[in-house]
Amino acid sequence: MISRPKFSWGRVRVFVIRCGSEHVGHGIWFLFNGMHAKGTRAAVSDQFYIRPEHRRFGGASRWRKGGEKELRAEGVESRHTQTNPAQPAA
Repeated sequence: MISRPKFSWGRVRVFVIRCGSEHVGHGIWFLFNGMHAKGTRAAVSDQFYIRPEHRRFGGASRWRKGGEKELRAEGVESRHTQTNPAQPAA
């Protein structure tokens, strides 16, 4: 028998970054039940993009802080963001 918790595997949150009405980037969070502590909620993001002409102005930091605030409001207790050092600066 498989039980389905209220907060199940496979939830996704997409945060769009805009400059005025222009879509200039996005970030994707994958939400899941924590694996190490029963009953915890966790999220990971490794999908993040800002158009090159909009980089180096703090957009990534604002996206991360805003996304973390939204996730905390949903009860997510653990967040992890990763990037590849070979990626261009965002």
